Amino acid sequence: MNTSPFLATPGRSAVLLALAMPVVTSTAHAQTYSGSDSVFAPRSWTVTVKGNNPTQSGSATQDVGGYGAGVNAWTSTVNPGGPDDTWTVSIFEGFSYNPSSAPGTPGGVTLSFDSRWITRAFSGVGPALRQGSTVWAGYQTSPNVNSSTWTTYSYSGWSTLLAGTSSMPAPDFSAGAAPIYFGFFQRNGGGGPNQSQFANFSVAVTVPSPAALSSAMVATLMSGRRRRSR
Repeated sequence: MNTSPFLATPGRSAVLLALAMPVVTSTAHAQTYSGSDSVFAPRSWTVTVKGNNPTQSGSATQDVGGYGAGVNAWTSTVNPGGPDDTWTVSIFEGFSYNPSSAPGTPGGVTLSFDSRWITRAFSGVGPALRQGSTVWAGYQTSPNVNSSTWTTYSYSGWSTLLAGTSSMPAPDFSAGAAPIYFGFFQRNGGGGPNQSQFANFSVAVTVPSPAALSSAMVATLMSGRRRRSR
């Protein structure tokens, strides 16, 4: 069984059409950039299928009202077609974090979604990231989805989102680095096809505010001057 995370090139170019603007909230010390989606319009998501089986396949599509109470869901299907793991990765194109907002300072990140299985249990799910042509999707970073009841999966911190991807290069947080997009994955460890649903996706990235960064820089400079004057 292949348990390695992967580098992936999205299967199609992202087309952004009438997507909601990200929400930005600020305090004296930090800015939080957040995005969410409960509509799951197909144009808002990019789907990538990766693995090592020659006949693997996967897809994802909007399910209108699939969550209930008029809330849509995202139905993901993965068919390994062989013994090795296969991932169906869905990335939300309506929100991204630009590292240039605080170069070298990734700050905090939280990501959550609801999920349940539809046609077969034991489908691993977890968070996914994409920067440029690189996709991070860990090896079953959360428990298997063993229930047809909606369950909330929440992740906090970059190390948690990147769990299971230690063999891959880390995301680039330097100035001028490509934006980072977020989403989730469904994984099947082999055998026949299975299907899971996702709903109520949200992500938030918190970085030090420009004022806080400037204050920290000034404090560092002043400390250096005091040391030199002694």
